[in-house]
Amino acid sequence: GNWDIKKVRGGAMTLNGSQTVVTSANISTYASGSNWEHVSFTNFSGASALDISVARGYWYRIEFHDHQVDHSSGQRRWQIRFHNETHGWQRNENNGWLDCQGFHLQYLNQSTGNWPWASGQVDSDTSYGSHGFYGQTNLCTEGENNPDFGTFEFFQSDTNHLYTGDNNYCTFRLETTNMYWGQLGTSVVKISGTNGAANTTINKIKIQNIWGNNFRMKVHVTRLKRS
Repeated sequence: GNWDIKKVRGGAMTLNGSQTVVTSANISTYASGSNWEHVSFTNFSGASALDISVARGYWYRIEFHDHQVDHSSGQRRWQIRFHNETHGWQRNENNGWLDCQGFHLQYLNQSTGNWPWASGQVDSDTSYGSHGFYGQTNLCTEGENNPDFGTFEFFQSDTNHLYTGDNNYCTFRLETTNMYWGQLGTSVVKISGTNGAANTTINKIKIQNIWGNNFRMKVHVTRLKRS
């Protein structure tokens, strides 16, 4: 049946006459009936990177809007990096570079461009995958009236039920739009070894500008238990 949510004068808001108290942290779950749970909301402004903690077995959905980069030239592209719980940013189970493969697609005025395997394989040290994922399309300049909005998604299973063998895969996806163009991108991050071991676990993702320029955006993180 439907939820009977009511506020008693001088008391707490409860569900169906029970002792379940509705708070700002759980009201969206009860009101919508969704299995997605609220993780965090950040009004991010004037810094060069945003780190988001993640756990295995959850599908993360990161919704953002009002995104603008504090730079007026072409230096306005996404870079998404992944943190190994044991060895640090962009490191695999053996403390080498992560294997990150994917693609990036832009669409603008009925024309498209795509970059297969646009996954950060080219770097000053020529090491494979050291950027993680990066976009090929510029984003909104700070002060413009067409800020970017969209979603990031991330998932790493905590069991081997999705894949055979001992490879652990993380899936990352980006979709973003503004007034003039849109972008789609995905990357598969591969770490070999026993699932659940610390050296095969991604526990943070970093959202930043490739050139380190400051940016601003509002970010809402939710997650869904999948494994």
